[in-house]
Amino acid sequence: VMQFFQRQKSKYILVHCTHGHNRTGYMIINFLVRCYGYSVTE
Repeated sequence: VMQFFQRQKSKYILVHCTHGHNRTGYMIINFLVRCYGYSVTE
């Protein structure tokens, strides 16, 4: 994931969950907190 993310610096990345049960948002927040040091409130 990190290699893909690094190659897309000037592009938008769309993440989609086919069932729509908040998994997409959870995974994005989890990634930002763990990999980039964001806090949950940011």
